Amino acid sequence: MRRPARLALGLLVSTTIFALVEITLRVALGPPPPPVRIHSGIQSIEQYFTEQDGTVTAVYHGLLRRGTFPAEHNTTRIAVLGGSSVEGGTPGLPDEWYFARLLGERLGVTSVNLGSPGLDSHDLVRIVEELSAWRFDAVVVYTGHNDLGNTWFHQRYGTLRAGLAMRTQQALEHLQIYTLLRWAVAPTWLAAGNHDNVDGERLSDARRAVALRHYEANLRRIAWLAERQSSALVLVTPVSQLTHAPVDRECADSTCPVELHRQGMDLRGHDPDRSAALLVRARDADHPLLTATTESEQIVRAVAAETGATLVDAVSGLPRADGISGPAPDLFLDRIHFSQRGHKAMARLLAPAVAESLELPAPR
Repeated sequence: MRRPARLALGLLVSTTIFALVEITLRVALGPPPPPVRIHSGIQSIEQYFTEQDGTVTAVYHGLLRRGTFPAEHNTTRIAVLGGSSVEGGTPGLPDEWYFARLLGERLGVTSVNLGSPGLDSHDLVRIVEELSAWRFDAVVVYTGHNDLGNTWFHQRYGTLRAGLAMRTQQALEHLQIYTLLRWAVAPTWLAAGNHDNVDGERLSDARRAVALRHYEANLRRIAWLAERQSSALVLVTPVSQLTHAPVDRECADSTCPVELHRQGMDLRGHDPDRSAALLVRARDADHPLLTATTESEQIVRAVAAETGATLVDAVSGLPRADGISGPAPDLFLDRIHFSQRGHKAMARLLAPAVAESLELPAPR
């Protein structure tokens, strides 16, 4: 056999073996999560839950200890995951008025609020991994506000400068083999940053793209974990108050958040659809502090459609505002955190979808 033929045969055999290994890992481990494990806190979180005397405690809740539940599974129960919009983001509001608790009451089931300020999709995928030790009939995931913000605050992906490096990593991240090797060689936890500093260089397009790609990978991972645990999964599109004034007062290129916001506000009551479109553009062009962009919303919809998870589209399903095609401003205290009315509205919106996913009677 001539040398070119031997090389071609060797390449074919190597490729086949590589593909078989990757397929085997996919079947056993599911879709690959981001290769660099990240947490949202100042210090790394090695374990999210502890069990003692039959009670499981979410250690990341600190002294609040609201995220406790019996280790034994006796009744239908659901876990609600997310950041401060799920828990802790409405000052003075008792725990029983957050939508997680209201949802459980409407359905007549136990609803455990496992949200906490600052959590993003990187935390949630690890939380779902740990929850496999205890039975939950359904998992409700409301996330997307913190992924871009935490990327900025914690200066994640700071070494991704060159377009070629970014594209190469993007291709490799689709492989379980690469993910496992990456963790074995450098199991890095990224957490540096200052939450009080919102000045300086804007989030580059490359870092933004990586943050959103990892957000999607984490949601896909959560969907696979939920299916493996025989838990119904409900994905909720992240929503924000469109009338909230932009944080970024500077104009970048031809896109000016302040001007777009002004135009959108001027059209309220005259052209609701155009007003909403301009306000959405203003939000998407604004500083990525703690908000969810149109891209984040689209990722949730796409992952739900492709994985079979139940989708609750809060962007279109929450009560509307007069004169604008968007959620009512009084559902929020600020850009993303719900008011008491907002929590009630979220519980009403979620209840039918969660009931259907669990084959429960329709809520009244």
